[in-house]
Amino acid sequence: DATHSSATQCFAVHDKQVTAHGRDFYLLAVTQRNGMLYFQTARPSSDGEQLPVIREVADKVLARFPDAGEHDAALDDGLQEAAQQAAQLRNIVIKQLKE
Repeated sequence: DATHSSATQCFAVHDKQVTAHGRDFYLLAVTQRNGMLYFQTARPSSDGEQLPVIREVADKVLARFPDAGEHDAALDDGLQEAAQQAAQLRNIVIKQLKE
């Protein structure tokens, strides 16, 4: 729905098939905005603070795509659930990063 948008959902992704700059996980942000899905990835921070790293990357990318829709909390839940289901199908472990 192009009239609704989600908040950015952030995850730490542990995929045995992928390494991220020598780390065993990478950071993923997923956002629905104006009917489009946006995915951003980032390498993990060495200081352990992962949420600010992926939020900064996502905010920079999304700044080019102004949000014209209304926030829909149901989309937030739907994105989280879809990410978990997709990961599970591929034997990938993801952990949602929250404030």
